[in-house]
Formats: sequence, C-alpha cells, structure tokens
Amino acid sequence: EYDDVMNKQRETVYGLRHELLEGVDQRELILDDYVGGILSGFLDEFASEKLRPEQWDVKGLDEKLFDQFGLNLTTTGINAEELTRHELGDEIFEKLKEHYESKEKLLGAETMRYHERMVMLSVIDGLWKDHLLSMDHLKEGIGLRGYAQQDPLVAYKRESFDLFESMMFKFQEDTCRFLFRMQILGPDGQPIGEPERPQRAVPRAPQVA
Repeated sequence: EYDDVMNKQRETVYGLRHELLEGVDQRELILDDYVGGILSGFLDEFASEKLRPEQWDVKGLDEKLFDQFGLNLTTTGINAEELTRHELGDEIFEKLKEHYESKEKLLGAETMRYHERMVMLSVIDGLWKDHLLSMDHLKEGIGLRGYAQQDPLVAYKRESFDLFESMMFKFQEDTCRFLFRMQILGPDGQPIGEPERPQRAVPRAPQVA
C-alpha cells in the first residue's frame, strides 16, 4: 500500500513528461490554469474578499506580481483603487496574457511552444528528484507514528499527498516564472521587447538567443 501511493504519483509525473516529450501543446494549460491559479492565490492573499479595497495590500501584491511575472501594476497602468476585486483580477490577467503573447510574437509560436516544453521538463525533473528524497525520509520515519496513536499508513498517505501537491504547485510557479521572465536577446545581445522595470536588483531570468 505504501508503494501504491508512490506509484500513483509516479504515473502522474511520467504522464506529464510523456506529453512534453511527445510535443503536446501546453500554452492553454500554462496561461489559463497555471497563471490563473497563481493570480487567484495572490488576490486571496493581498486583496481578500473579506477586506474593503482600501484595506488591500496593493504594495505586497505589486511585489509578488513582479517577482513571479516580471510585471507590476504601475508599469501596466492598472489602478487598483479604482477597481473591484473581480475587475482587478481580470485587468491583471489580461496584462499578463498580453505580455506573454508579446514574447511569443518575438520568438514565433513554434519556438515558444518548444521553450515551454523544455522549461517544464527541466523544472519537473529537478522537483521530482527532490520529491523522491522527501518521500524516502517520510517513509523512513513514518513507523514511529504508531507511538503517537496514529495509523502510520493513514499519516503516510495524507503527508505524501501534501508533499506532492506542494511539489506540483511549485512546478507551476517555477514554470511561469521562467517563461514570463525569460529574456529574448537581439543580435546585439541586449534584451528586446521588455517592459520598463523598477530600479531595483532582480534575479537574472533565463535567456533565449
């Protein structure tokens, strides 16, 4: 039963890898599912439905958007104070989509699809190796749960599920971060088609010649 838990996770990851190696188009998944899910989480964190607009942490949202996608509210012309939460989410999503599509126009659709798959493969392979180590550590210590009146198998299933969910969400975050912050270099070796960035140090993004 312990092995069955691991096998189901392996099937999910290997199924994704097979799609990527077969060249299945991932654009819709990235933009609608990944970006939409990440943005929804940001809104829940910084512009909760339980708060009034004046109580939103707009600065925190701005920083998260920049760190994740390389865009912020100021440079995209979005004024959060004038929008409802739903409108704010729609405006940000449209700007993110436009930014992504501008990269695709520079690279070409076929090249963009290739880079999407290569980035996703690289990210999932790295995270999967780390996940296997975490699962080994979990399995090694799970027998001790019996001393705490816990069913070791039930605890293992619950915690392995949490680990896997966390890994898959990080996969989505890392995939989007690399693709959105990917710099496209011109013949002179300088980035082209990039929006103006705030004057502060930021980690270098993967570069595509």
